[in-house]
Amino acid sequence: MLSISYRPIESIGHVVDRYWSRETNPGENIEFMPFWPSPGGAEIFFHVARGFLLNGKQPPRAYVLCCRSQPIHPKAVPGFRFLAVRIRAGMAEHLLGVPVSELAHRIVPLEVIWGQEATRLTEQIVTTALDSTRVHLLNHFLQQRLNPRAERRTLDAAFRLLETGTSSISKICDLVGLSERQLENRFSRATANSPVRFRQLARLRRTIKAILQDPNEKFTTACR
Repeated sequence: MLSISYRPIESIGHVVDRYWSRETNPGENIEFMPFWPSPGGAEIFFHVARGFLLNGKQPPRAYVLCCRSQPIHPKAVPGFRFLAVRIRAGMAEHLLGVPVSELAHRIVPLEVIWGQEATRLTEQIVTTALDSTRVHLLNHFLQQRLNPRAERRTLDAAFRLLETGTSSISKICDLVGLSERQLENRFSRATANSPVRFRQLARLRRTIKAILQDPNEKFTTACR
């Protein structure tokens, strides 16, 4: 399996973490790990060639994956190929235009969110031969979609504190100038999680990442 990651352009780097692609050769057998619940991010998938199954079902050609409560189990199909956009925690509304709380626990066709724009973009992504060209198309498209008025520096600071720090929720509220109720409401809209749940999932993700990067641990193949 070939796995490649690409960095977005600087102007959208605070919203898009990275682009990443996976592909296999015909007849190559790949075993995926599940997509684990995310603290507050989301993924946009474009199936360039054959897609994989999600929970035993064929997903749309392009869709948003917002895994929150239960793992989603992908099953690889020989010869699959996809390109994905990983959106940072709490930033999906900047690009998608809808609260993440409306997308949580679901696999949502991209056309439902962006309409005909999604149809045209997907066609360009699928028919383009090179990932470098696909990334260029996505950089341009997402830069146009980005809503600068949706930037929330206060909430972004709370995300960073909860992802990496050990401060209590009340202390974080004091630091960012929000009441606990305000923080709870804003987190629910932006991440479909409470601040406490966000922190728990962030810790879980760090633990899983550390295990996967441990050379003493043996896994068949990790999708992420």
